[in-house]
Amino acid sequence: MNQKALAERETVNKETGEIEKVERTELVPVEIFSSDPSETLLKMRKLVKMMDEMTHDAGREKFVAKIQGKDYPLVTWWTTIALPLQLMAVLRWTKRIDTTPDSGFKKETWQSRVEVVHTPTGQVFSAGEGICSADEGGMFAQRSSACSAMSHTRAIGRAFRGPLAGLAAFAGLAATPAEEMPGAERSQPAKKPAQDVGTDLTEMERLGKIVIPFGNDIKGKKFDEVNEDEFLKFAEWITESYDPEQGDAKWHDKNRRFKADVLRFAELLRGDDEGFDPTDEEIPI
Repeated sequence: MNQKALAERETVNKETGEIEKVERTELVPVEIFSSDPSETLLKMRKLVKMMDEMTHDAGREKFVAKIQGKDYPLVTWWTTIALPLQLMAVLRWTKRIDTTPDSGFKKETWQSRVEVVHTPTGQVFSAGEGICSADEGGMFAQRSSACSAMSHTRAIGRAFRGPLAGLAAFAGLAATPAEEMPGAERSQPAKKPAQDVGTDLTEMERLGKIVIPFGNDIKGKKFDEVNEDEFLKFAEWITESYDPEQGDAKWHDKNRRFKADVLRFAELLRGDDEGFDPTDEEIPI
C-alpha cells in the first residue's frame, strides 16, 4: 500500500444507538511482510504452513467449518493467523439497527463495526462490519445476546478477510468467513456431541437441541427452551456441584460430554466465545 487512505470512524450514542459523529482518519501504510514481493510470498507460505500444523494439533474443527463440502475459515482462524502479524481486532461499536420504521428490518437486528489494528504502531490496518438478524431463526430469534455476539463475530471475519484473503487461499480455504454462510457445519470432531442432533446446524443450534435429563423445573427441556438466566444458573450449578463420574462407570463418558455441552452453551449465551460484552456499544481504541 503506497498511498495514504481515509477511514471513517463513527461515534455512537449509547442510549439511542444513532451515529452522532463521523471522523475521517488518515491511514498510514503498514508493512506486515516485506517490501519485496518474492520475500512476501515466501513468508506467507511459511505462515500458512505453521498455521496448518497448529490447527492439525489443536483440532481443525476449532478453526475451519465444512459447509457443503468446502472449507471456510472460522473467526478463530482469522484471529490466530493474524497474531504473528501483530494485528488485533478491536470492537468499535455494537448497536441495534431495527428500531426505526425505515430500517428495512422486521425483527431484532444488530450491527457491529470492528477495526484491525497494527499493535506496534497503533495504526488502523483494515475495518469491517457485520450484521445478524432474528430473521435468521434459531437462537438468533430467541436471544439478543446471541444475535449481537454474532454480528461482532461476522465483523471480525470481514475486517480480516479483505487484506488477508490470500492467506486463506494459500491454506486451501474459501475466503468467505464461515459465520456468514448458512448451515455452518464444523469438521467432524474427535468426540461426538452428547446427542446425535444432526450436523447441518450452527454450534449453538446443535447444542440447543440437547435435552436436559434432570433438574426440578427444567428436566426434559431442550437447552434452547430454557430461559437464559435460568440456564446460566443451571450451568453454574453444573460447574460447582455436578460430578460426572458419580454412579455407574458406564455413564461417566456421557456425563462428561453433557457437562462440557452445558458449559459451552452457557459460554455462547454470554458471548464469552469472543471475549467481549455484547452490551458494550463502543470500545475506544
